[in-house]
Amino acid sequence: MNRDYANRQIILHWLVVLAIVIAYALVELKGFTPHNSTLYRLMVFTHYSAGFSVLILMLFRIYLRIIHRAREIQPSTPHWPVYVAKTAHGLLYLLYIAVPLLGMWSLYIGQVPWSLFGINMPHASHPDPLLRHSLRHWHSLLANAGYALIGLHAGAALLHHYLLHDDTLRKMLPQRRHTPPAKR
Repeated sequence: MNRDYANRQIILHWLVVLAIVIAYALVELKGFTPHNSTLYRLMVFTHYSAGFSVLILMLFRIYLRIIHRAREIQPSTPHWPVYVAKTAHGLLYLLYIAVPLLGMWSLYIGQVPWSLFGINMPHASHPDPLLRHSLRHWHSLLANAGYALIGLHAGAALLHHYLLHDDTLRKMLPQRRHTPPAKR
């Protein structure tokens, strides 16, 4: 059993963050471009590719989390925050698997022409506008809930670092290999 996060886990964490930032940013920024412009279409298709990337990266993260257990927080904390953290991580994993799946399913069932990384994707032979509307609604609702969950996740990392003074945040920073501070 590993005592710290594997480098692959740290890299995947930050790649997921990057893909989520791109997906969210494009959704927010596309409203400032003309609807039928080339830039708008590029932003939409890049949003689809970023969302798909989130899905694939999250599935790989789950796999790595199963095979690489992280060591306990140092110094140790009470058990209830650990349960809260595990619940929050589970919700993040579920959310960022569900949101891309709902988005892709809504495109498929709505017969919307779409591509991932420039590859045209299939669509249903018979559209279902009612189902597409429902899927888009849930996609949007859960994506908006993601803002809150991401905020709580980031806030908890900062709380651990600045108030609890444990190594939770340092364990996931990309450029480091955690070494204990020197004794004075």
